[in-house]
Amino acid sequence: MSARTVVAAWALAAGAPALAAAQIVDCSGLSEPGLKILVDEISVLGAAGAGPVPALARQMRASVENALESLELQGDMPKVVRCLNRRPRDGSEFDRGLTEQLFARNALVEIWGTVEPENDGHAAFLGFLLVPARREELESGRPRGLYETVFRSGPGSNPADALREFDRSEELAAFTAVAMGLRAARVGDVGQAYALLCNGVLRLAPPGTQPAGRHAALVRHAVERAGEAMRKARSDPAYHGHLKLLSEQQAAKACEGRP
Repeated sequence: MSARTVVAAWALAAGAPALAAAQIVDCSGLSEPGLKILVDEISVLGAAGAGPVPALARQMRASVENALESLELQGDMPKVVRCLNRRPRDGSEFDRGLTEQLFARNALVEIWGTVEPENDGHAAFLGFLLVPARREELESGRPRGLYETVFRSGPGSNPADALREFDRSEELAAFTAVAMGLRAARVGDVGQAYALLCNGVLRLAPPGTQPAGRHAALVRHAVERAGEAMRKARSDPAYHGHLKLLSEQQAAKACEGRP
């Protein structure tokens, strides 16, 4: 089964089979205090033992962890937790019950993936669960809380080339910022919510650009939530942060007025 098949299954294409080795086991790190990002196993498809594909799996996990450790966002950064032997199938396992458990245990984002040879090159698949967004999706139908990305290297290229696009991408940082912002909004930290949501929005769609199609709904939702946080801050007599200093015109333009 190819990484493309996994993505198609997640995108609700018909008939895509599940990974035989897929499993959602508990992650012991979830018991640790504080906000956290879960990094699950990177599974190997179509190859075993030594070779470029298992090495690519190890490199992909290291790239994800390094990217997370180097993030600089508003507020205290969540802890990165490695979840051994945890292999989500295609996102469908993150139903209301599991999502509520993750939210209650302060998980913000969960990341997993697969790698495999493909057409004389290599494909690396990453799946992302934005826990607060998934919770809202299951409550109200939006925004989307599950995302997937495939990175590929061509025939004859270095397997690590499949990760170059990931290393240049703002997606992981944006997903983390939006998840942190939605969580802050839920617990009433309006200043943090506004800053983080707008941070995520501007990473996914810098000024003068439009978000990628799969990000459009998330960007709109984040802008709406940022606007709500701003209005609550301005009407709250106990809030004395920078949002109170904005003009009425500025206050009406959440995240620089992005639609």
